[in-house]
Amino acid sequence: MDISIIIPFYKGNNYLKQIEDNLKQFIFNSKIQNKFQFEVIIVNDSPNVEMKINEWMRQNVQIINNEINSGIHFSRVHGLKYAKGKFIQFMDQDDSIDFEKLELSLASVIDSNVDVIVNNGKLEFFDGTSTEIYSNLNYKKSVLKESSYLNIRDLIVSPGQCLINKSSIPMAWKKNIMQVSGTDDYLLWLLMFNEGNRFVFCDNLVYFHSNSGENLSLDISNWKESLADLERILAMTPGYPQNKLRKLHRLNLYKLAFAEHNSKKKLTMSVKNFDLFIINVVFRISNGSSPFKIKGGEYTK
Repeated sequence: MDISIIIPFYKGNNYLKQIEDNLKQFIFNSKIQNKFQFEVIIVNDSPNVEMKINEWMRQNVQIINNEINSGIHFSRVHGLKYAKGKFIQFMDQDDSIDFEKLELSLASVIDSNVDVIVNNGKLEFFDGTSTEIYSNLNYKKSVLKESSYLNIRDLIVSPGQCLINKSSIPMAWKKNIMQVSGTDDYLLWLLMFNEGNRFVFCDNLVYFHSNSGENLSLDISNWKESLADLERILAMTPGYPQNKLRKLHRLNLYKLAFAEHNSKKKLTMSVKNFDLFIINVVFRISNGSSPFKIKGGEYTK
C-alpha cells in the first residue's frame, strides 16, 4: 500500500456525498490506471450520531469508530494504527483533493529520501474569489524552513496539503494527544523539523478548501488554549530544545496580541519584540498573507 488517506469525521453527514464524489473522481475511477495504491480510512469521532453511509462507502472505505468523542488529534492517531500505506494524508471532511495531482507529486520524489511533501492548494471564498496558498517562490521556500514556524507562524494551511512518510511521524506526536483541538498539525511539523526530517515542496494544486464565510473558527480563547497545550507537550518532549520552546512561546504571545485587535497592545508587543515585528513585516511585504475572508470583514491567519 502506497497512500493511506485518513479522514477524521465529526457530525459530517452533510459532507459524505462530497467525500464520495471526490474519491470517485480518481482513486475509484475504473477508467484511470492509478500509479499508486490508495486506501481510505474514515475515523468517526461522533459515535453517538449515526453515519449515513451507503453501500458503496461500506465496500470501499474503512470506517473506524472512536469509543467517545476524542478530538481530531486522537482521531488522526487512531486512523494511523490501521493505515498500511507508506505515506499518510490527513484529509479533513470538508476538504477536496486532486488525487491525480497528489500522485504526480509523489511520483516526482518517490526515489528521494523525503519525509514530508508539501503541495500547493487553493482557497475558495464565499464571494467567488480564490487564491493560491503559495503564490511566489520565496513563500514556497519559506514553508520548508523551521525558522518560519518559530518566527512567523504555521505556514501549512492544512495537513491535507501534505503527504507524510508514516515511519517519520514522531512518537511524541502519537503518544501525547492534545486536549484542546486546533494546533495538532503545527505540533507535528515542529516535532518533525526538530528531528531533522526532510520537507520538500511540489507546486501542484492538490488541496482545495471552500469557505462559506460563516463557519471559520475565530475563537481566540480556544486558539490560545490550544497553543498552550502545544507548548506543554513540547516542554515534556525529551530532547526538544529549550531555546526553540522559548522562541515559540514569544511568537505565540506576539501573535495572540495581534489577534485581539487591541491597538495599544499591538504597539507594545511590536516594540518589545522588534525582531519579530521586522521579520513578519518583511514576510508580508514579500509574500502577502493567507487571507480567510468572513462576511463583514477579513481575518488573516
